[in-house]
Amino acid sequence: MATYLNIVNAVQRRLRSTETAAVTTSDYSTLIGDLVNQAKREVEDAWTWLALEGSHSFNTVASTSTYTLDGFNERARVRLVHNTTNKGRVLSADYDFISRLQDFTTAANNQPTWFRVTTPAAADQQIEFFPAPDAVYAMKVYGKTPQDDLSAASDVLTVP
Repeated sequence: MATYLNIVNAVQRRLRSTETAAVTTSDYSTLIGDLVNQAKREVEDAWTWLALEGSHSFNTVASTSTYTLDGFNERARVRLVHNTTNKGRVLSADYDFISRLQDFTTAANNQPTWFRVTTPAAADQQIEFFPAPDAVYAMKVYGKTPQDDLSAASDVLTVP
């Protein structure tokens, strides 16, 4: 597996430049590191890589509709949500649909039927259920979770 430093040095060799002992040794190696991270993000977004697939499990709390998905950053994509307690799928809905349900219905707390994903500024994504759970349900969220930018010299690239 290629480390961040190995990748930066491989690019420097191709450019006939001297290899460095750390990515931040010079402005030039820092620039190459930034370009490596930009290319990594573009490759991650171009395909559904198996290496980026992940899941997050949590239990709901009665009357609480919003939950934070730890590790699902702003670039993560939720594919599906399973209610493992009742062995069923929770359906995806867009922001407007859930807003209309909340505005125009007086739904009592019940087993969640719909979900939407929101991303607060500088935080992990959140998932909101409608209706709000009436009890504890075990939920499992599946999705694509891109790797954070490489920063330490020993960071290993996840995407093949």
